[in-house]
Order: sequence, then structure tokens, then C-alpha cells
Amino acid sequence: MSWVIYPIAVAFIWAIIDIIDKHVIDGELKDPLVCTTISGFVLFLLFSIIAVVKGAVFTVPNLARVILILAGAIYAIAVIFYYSAFQKERVSILVPLFPLRALFVTLISFLVLGEKLTFLQYLGIVVLVIGAILIAYKKGVKYKLTFPVLLILVSVFFRSIRDIFVKFSSGLGVYDVFNLLFWVFYGYFIVAGVIFIFHHPFIMSKYKKGAEHIVLNNFLAFANLSIYFYAISKHSVSLIVALASISPLIVFFLVFTITKLRPSIICEKFNREELMLYLSATVLVVVGAILILI
Repeated sequence: MSWVIYPIAVAFIWAIIDIIDKHVIDGELKDPLVCTTISGFVLFLLFSIIAVVKGAVFTVPNLARVILILAGAIYAIAVIFYYSAFQKERVSILVPLFPLRALFVTLISFLVLGEKLTFLQYLGIVVLVIGAILIAYKKGVKYKLTFPVLLILVSVFFRSIRDIFVKFSSGLGVYDVFNLLFWVFYGYFIVAGVIFIFHHPFIMSKYKKGAEHIVLNNFLAFANLSIYFYAISKHSVSLIVALASISPLIVFFLVFTITKLRPSIICEKFNREELMLYLSATVLVVVGAILILI
């Protein structure tokens, strides 16, 4: 059961990353392509350093390399959509949609990887996802498929594909997860490089303001992705993704706290009814997590 610590740690770090990303895209860089390009360069540099230290990246078979590079390119597009959505909508509305990845991954892993769980684990995933998404509900507001919501849904689906590709590639042989991640972020780097070629005047003009925050945030993302994909390579991808889906609750508590203490960073108002709803959502998430672990 020691594997449980990995997705829980990932959820906490993800929450912090989302908060910083929202602050950067709203008040500093204000350009999804700039953020994606810097992210791609930083992550590829970090994973390249690890790959050089560990060596053996070229022992990964060609089929796995192609799949992983494609996964990285898909992930880069997902990141563009992610930043674009964050620029247009409140973080507390969008982040609760992230747990849908657990449903996407569970379905795809069953169809593609033949990964099967127990009935209680499937039930736990559904309950956990419902609890996480419930955070986005507000009484009296009619929700519809807005453009930011659509962007996040596509981003979540693309990240699900990335996770499945990495899990599939890890099953092609006994490889260090960093050897696999080198090729993933090589694919991300290719897309970032293309963006830089066509968008570099804007990138250079905006680089100074907020760039240090996005760079530091990607050091955090590097650590988080390393933990996340290590867990995926060793354990059930469905269960890892599901447990990491507690992130929206953590985001809410962080946003609520920052709003109270430092509204200049992020300011989102919550009434008593919303707070009670979040408490109910928390209970569902905890129950879902317990079912997953039975």
C-alpha cells in the first residue's frame, strides 16, 4: 500500500502548480504560447540532464520512441489548451474538470491495455470523480459548454492519451522511467521549438515579466511528473490517476486561503452555501478513495 503516497503527493504538487500557473497567465506573461514554449524548453532540459546522467536512453526500442515522442507532442498541445482556458476562466471552475482524466484513463486502459479493476475500485473512481466535479457546481447558475471548458476537456483527454502511451511503452521492456520521459519531452520540445520559430518576437518581448515564475514552476512540474510517471510505470495507471484526482479539493482550499490572506495573487469569493457544497464534495472524494484502496 506504500504506492498510495505517490498519487497523493502528486495531487498536492499539482494544486500548487495550478495556482502559480493561474497567477502567471492572468497577471504576468498573459500568453499561452509563451508559457508553453518556456515550459517545453525547461522540462526538456531537466529531463535531458537526468537522461545523460543515467544514460541508456537509446536502448528504448524505436516503436516506444515514436509512441513517446507522439505523447510529448500531444501533451504540448494539451498545455496550450490548459493555459488558454486558465486565461479565460476561474481556476475553481476549470480544475474540477481535471478528474475526468480518471474516467478517460480507466476506459482507455481497459480497452487498450486490458487493465481490469475490482467492482469497488470502479465504483470508487466514479464516486471520487463526482465529488471532485461537484466543486464546480453553483446553485442558480446554468452551466454550458463554454470555450474555456471545452479547451480543458480536450486538454484533459490529451493528457489521458499521454498517460496511456507512457504506460504502454513501459510495458515493452524493463526501462528506467527517465529514459522514457526523455523521449516524451523531446516530443514536447519539438512542438515548443516550432512555436518559438514562429512566435519568438512575442516570446522575447514578454520573457522578462513572469518568466522566472514559470521557470520555477516547471522545476516543480519536473519533480511532480517524475513521481507521477514513476508511479504509473510501476502500478495501475487507472488507480494512480484516480487518486491523484483529489487535486481539485486541494486547489479549492489553497484558493480560499490565498483569497483571505493574499487577494492580490488570486481572489475568488465563496459564500456559505458553496463552502457546504465543498465539504460534501470532500466527503465523496474521501469515500471514493477508500473504495479504491479496498
